[in-house]
Amino acid sequence: MILNLELISLTFLLVILRPTFGYKCEFEDSEFVGYICGLKPELSNDGEQHVPGKSDDDVKRVEFNGYWNQITPLTQSAVPICERFKNLEIIDVRKMKIDGNFLRKCGNLKKIYIIDSEFFGVTESFLADSPKLNTIMMRSNKMTNLSENIFINQKQLVELNLNGNQISFLPPNIFKTLTSLRSLDLSNNKLQLLNKNWFKNLSNLRVLSVVSNGIADLPKSIFNSLPSIEQIYLESNKLTTIHSDSFGTKSKLTIINLYDNKVNAVDERLIDNTAVDVLNMSNNVCSKDNIQDRVGMKVKLKKCFDNYRPRM
Repeated sequence: MILNLELISLTFLLVILRPTFGYKCEFEDSEFVGYICGLKPELSNDGEQHVPGKSDDDVKRVEFNGYWNQITPLTQSAVPICERFKNLEIIDVRKMKIDGNFLRKCGNLKKIYIIDSEFFGVTESFLADSPKLNTIMMRSNKMTNLSENIFINQKQLVELNLNGNQISFLPPNIFKTLTSLRSLDLSNNKLQLLNKNWFKNLSNLRVLSVVSNGIADLPKSIFNSLPSIEQIYLESNKLTTIHSDSFGTKSKLTIINLYDNKVNAVDERLIDNTAVDVLNMSNNVCSKDNIQDRVGMKVKLKKCFDNYRPRM
């Protein structure tokens, strides 16, 4: 078999046929301002990889970008990434296949982005060594389930994005330690039910997105334990009736997006008990309006209010 070495040298990352790799490090002034390293297949670990005057200890971000449009196995060197880059704060992974030890000893890590990738051997200890994380984005990775204790050490977490996976079930207490969380995105999964235990300790949550799942009902008091909630996104689900007792009294809740459901009835007390001034009812049964003023809601939702019957 003859390898096209010129083609391999153009890729961002190692491929299966090149088990050794190196990092090319440089300054970047765009989304992230600082000294970053990207994995390169054409370098070996003993090659010159740093700009003059810089070393592994200066690296704050490492990027792994998969091989063209294929999922690329990430075969690490003998030294784990966070043992080599001891001050690493950001890891960005795209189109890679990673295992459960990938984040071992990443004690200074603040942000992790894992997108369009695949996991194997991932257990509840996957994030255990990274208590300083404030952002976790594990988006579009075909995940089907998560361990109940996977986030148990992430008490400083502010943003959690699990959008675009295939999750149909989450353990009741999976978010129990995330008391600093402000944004939670569970959109584009296969959830059919919401569990109120998910939210019971999320006292600082501002934004909740559960777009494009299979949710047909909002249980009573489901959002009652979210005193700081400001925005709830529920587009493209299967909701038919909106009960005010699902939301409780929410003085900070200003945006509710119900676009593209099957809503035919709304409890008028939802308006009275919240501060909502943007209510998107587009592409529903009793309303087609994206209403952006409280005065208009009473008029434009009259049919929805008239159709409402309290839950049994």
